[in-house]
Amino acid sequence: MKKRILSILLTLCMVLMLCPVTAFAEGNYSTLTWNFQYGTLIHNGVEQKTSPYVYRAYRGDAISLVHVENCAPYEFVGWKEAGSGTVYKPDAIFQIDDSEYTFDAVYQLQGSLAVTVDGFEVGNTPADCTYSFESTNLGVTFGKDDIQYISWSKYIFHELGKDYQWGDMDETEVFQAGTQYRLWLCLDNKGLNTAPAVTVNGRISEDCMIATSNGVPIQLQIDCELGTPAEPVPTITIDGPDVVCAQQDYEFTVTPPAGVTIVGAGYGNDFSGSSVMLTPNEDGVPSGVVRASWFARFGDSFKVTVYGTADGTPVTGTKTVQVSPEHIFVDGVCGCGVKQQYVVEYIGSIFDPICVDFKTHGEDLTLRGETFKRDGFIQTGWVDEHGAVYDLGDLYTVDEDMTFYPYFEKIITLTVPFTTTVTLGGNTAPGETTFELALIDSWGDALTDDNVTAAAAVTTDGAGDYTGALTITGPEWTLWYMLSEGAFVQQVDAGADGWTVDDTVWGLFMSQVAELSDDAATGYDVYVVPASLDDAGGYMIDWESIDWENLETADMCFTNTYTKSIAKPTESPKPTESPKPTESPKPTESPKPTESPKPTESPKPTGGDTPNPDTDAVQTGDNRNPALWFALLAVSAAGVIGTGVYSKRRRSSRAK
Repeated sequence: MKKRILSILLTLCMVLMLCPVTAFAEGNYSTLTWNFQYGTLIHNGVEQKTSPYVYRAYRGDAISLVHVENCAPYEFVGWKEAGSGTVYKPDAIFQIDDSEYTFDAVYQLQGSLAVTVDGFEVGNTPADCTYSFESTNLGVTFGKDDIQYISWSKYIFHELGKDYQWGDMDETEVFQAGTQYRLWLCLDNKGLNTAPAVTVNGRISEDCMIATSNGVPIQLQIDCELGTPAEPVPTITIDGPDVVCAQQDYEFTVTPPAGVTIVGAGYGNDFSGSSVMLTPNEDGVPSGVVRASWFARFGDSFKVTVYGTADGTPVTGTKTVQVSPEHIFVDGVCGCGVKQQYVVEYIGSIFDPICVDFKTHGEDLTLRGETFKRDGFIQTGWVDEHGAVYDLGDLYTVDEDMTFYPYFEKIITLTVPFTTTVTLGGNTAPGETTFELALIDSWGDALTDDNVTAAAAVTTDGAGDYTGALTITGPEWTLWYMLSEGAFVQQVDAGADGWTVDDTVWGLFMSQVAELSDDAATGYDVYVVPASLDDAGGYMIDWESIDWENLETADMCFTNTYTKSIAKPTESPKPTESPKPTESPKPTESPKPTESPKPTESPKPTGGDTPNPDTDAVQTGDNRNPALWFALLAVSAAGVIGTGVYSKRRRSSRAK
């Protein structure tokens, strides 16, 4: 019994002794929680691969922060304490107080990014600064186009707070000596999820992180104190092209800063070099020339160096120049005087050869004429690669390379019937005569085009009506522009003798009546309408009088008159008809002849000369017309012969 009571007392004493110790232990320790995403946490030589890692530390102790290893492709750079936001480097000493702590591992890529700010000098402004980037083992590169935001601040004494702090500055504020400056630079993150190690002008950035939007990384933010700006170093400025044509001498000018005296200049590369004589140009500025005959033979670049002194201190200026084997054109002209050439191609079908012309800068190029063929079509122009249409032989004035394609028009034929009537105005009929029609414009001049043919002729042969047809053949759109707004037709008066040619003028216009296709003959009709004269004396079509809903064409007709006559000869009087001889009465039987009485002697003429029978003819009448005598003699002879014949026929009849 005594032993049991003693055991109970000893147990109670032990409980009383442990209670104060436990209460003391719980009140003098702090819990530290370590969150890490990559790698293995090392604590007191023990590896921890599961996050989070939690342990306790005595309050008031200073501990060495744990380390994370094997987190490639990232690098562990420290711990960020959640309460204060402070980032501690690995193995840093941390003082424990009575708080609970949470630490988040901070990583960066194993590569690095070096930012160089040129122009951070006394006397310059933020606007004078330029930025360049060099990345190592990041898999991405940065450039000036990746800059999204830049902000500068300087360390100043704040009157209100009576203390120094960072104050914003604008782009035009001048950097001053002895003043501390800070740069806030935001870049496109270029796909990086973790920030790399960053230096700016060789100084490690105070903060570098990847900013996110809705959990998506969007920006690399760099915060770096740059310290005080550098004092400007005097330098000699060399002005000239960065690239020079190998056929062109390199010319440059020199501008020394105040207090600097130029003492010489030279040029050279790894192969050769020489000095340059500087002479004032027309503006009095020192200038020099490097001959193309040198640098065209030695490498693809060279360097120009100018030497000077400032209070005995050497001062230099350098410029690297690239040599181009090609001409370097500025506004189409190289410094060596050569003008730029532009390639102009003409491309037809895949079966046609490509034709090439060259256009000289500042000079017009005459485009080619008809170059390509296509059945049923004719090339009337060119279309460039922008869709602009040019006529054949147009001027191309644009200073750029260009490709032209043939512009084809379908060949169509339009037919217009007509009638030519021939009337007679005289007493004779004409022979075969051909009349032609011609297209004219509103002023009566011939309406022609190089690609259009118009033919209309009819051959007449005397009075009557003769039909013919005016045929007009040419490119579709050429005919459309020629005829759609009105053209006119008139007979050609060749001035043939004896003709009055009808000078009536008819109007024509072309209208589309169907959709066209490559294999369609035509989709147009030609309408004939009367033409009239306007106030200016030109031919016109009364468009307002046309019934466009019910288009009808007039009958084109012409009337030509043949007026030539032939004069008839005057009519001679008709001779009087000789009386028909009466039939001779049948002769009665002749009586036997009686003896003829002897002629009585003619009485002697009284008075006058006695006629001589040997020399004087007997006067039986008027003997002043011997022709009459010969006629009477012939009639008498005929009568005697007739009587003899008749008598013989009578005797013969009786004998029968």
